[in-house]
Amino acid sequence: MSLIHFNIFPKLRFSLLLGATTVLSFVNLSAQTALDEAFASVLQDENLAEASISAVFMNKESNEAVLEHNADQLLAPASTMKALVTRTALEVFGPDHQFVTELILQGEVMNSELKGDVIIRGYGDPTFGSSSFGKENVLIRWITALRKAGISTVSGKLILDEGYFTDAPLAGNTAIADGGNYYAAGAHSINYLDNTFEVTLASTNEVGGMVSVTTISPQIPNLTLVSELEASQSKRDNAYIFGQPFDEKRFIRGSIPMGRKSFKIKGAMPHPAACLGNEFVRIASTKGMKIKGGYEVVAQSTVAEDEVILETEYSPKLSELVYYTNRKSVNLYAACLLKQLGMQASGIGSFQTGEKALKTFWRSKGLNVRGMQLIDGSGLSRANNLTSRQLAFINAYVGAGEEAYLKSLRPFEGRGSLLVKSGYINRVRAYTGRTTLQNGEEVAFAIIVNNYACTATEANRVLKKFLKSITLQ
Repeated sequence: MSLIHFNIFPKLRFSLLLGATTVLSFVNLSAQTALDEAFASVLQDENLAEASISAVFMNKESNEAVLEHNADQLLAPASTMKALVTRTALEVFGPDHQFVTELILQGEVMNSELKGDVIIRGYGDPTFGSSSFGKENVLIRWITALRKAGISTVSGKLILDEGYFTDAPLAGNTAIADGGNYYAAGAHSINYLDNTFEVTLASTNEVGGMVSVTTISPQIPNLTLVSELEASQSKRDNAYIFGQPFDEKRFIRGSIPMGRKSFKIKGAMPHPAACLGNEFVRIASTKGMKIKGGYEVVAQSTVAEDEVILETEYSPKLSELVYYTNRKSVNLYAACLLKQLGMQASGIGSFQTGEKALKTFWRSKGLNVRGMQLIDGSGLSRANNLTSRQLAFINAYVGAGEEAYLKSLRPFEGRGSLLVKSGYINRVRAYTGRTTLQNGEEVAFAIIVNNYACTATEANRVLKKFLKSITLQ
């Protein structure tokens, strides 16, 4: 009898395992069919009939695609490019890395006078002076440090050394309509107050009436703002500032609501280092300190042997910076990170060297970077190009920066199992990140849609419905 049990139970066990495998295969097949059907509804939606669509969902562990459609088609990624740049920065620099800006004394202090210059040397920290990180009082702290060092007068100048990054602050392919607005602030060696300024406008009570500029904060040296705005019945902000880095004359075009006495918009600083220098000298004067030579911005100052670093301002840890970059989609921060990657790899901080360094890093991890084009690091320019497979790959990658990167992604529609970085520019909608499918499979994904003929709201509705339908709640 015992022998019979010995012979029968192995067969029974095999049958149970076979049954379990059959059920599991059925579940996987069912989940796969549901995923395919959900995506088919995207392709068949009349709102996206004319659009270019690229998508891939890949298993996080194996990198094998569970769904792909035009996965290697190059498209404009909009702000999903920030996912690529921030993930790379976390892997290259590490989550605890901090960028710096230095306050330097050059010369000797005699009878409370510095016989020389004060130097501010920038190393591309995008958060210097940023209110987002509680740094708006940095100049007061630095001037206080000068007073504590026994200095009440500077015989020379305040020199602002911005030679760290070498190329133009703003990518040449940036749309003209974007250039002067806050979201297109250029990436400089010295950045200040997120490189933005605030304009207060006043509109008449008549449709089509004049709109005047009342105040600008902070003071921007030599800036002339010409308002060509009209008062409108619309309640929306339709005002745009036209200009490029270093332009001292800018135009504000479009409209703002009529009957407003204090309507505020933001613009991109023409030259952040000059603004910082002007503010430093002004605040120093209010604190009883005189800088006889005023301020001067230089491409690169000579590092003298008698230089003394009085103060060093550190950026937040990179993990915090990346969190803010992705959650708020800050173009300036992403652009600076791309240039920092170039500086780290080659000693030259530019968009071009950053692009090369980023490609080199991911190529070493097994990613096909063919066709990848990073014009600005932020996704603002339509000349940027990525594939959905490239974006999905970096989201599947397991490395030292994975935890900080995933925290920077936003839970989509409140779902903790669907973490995304979204992207939007004119006629571009995109999402990338990680999610758990309804069968419990964890995947990295990207979906990019270009050149839809519908409204942005309609295009986004289709994509949101798709992502929510396939995700484990």
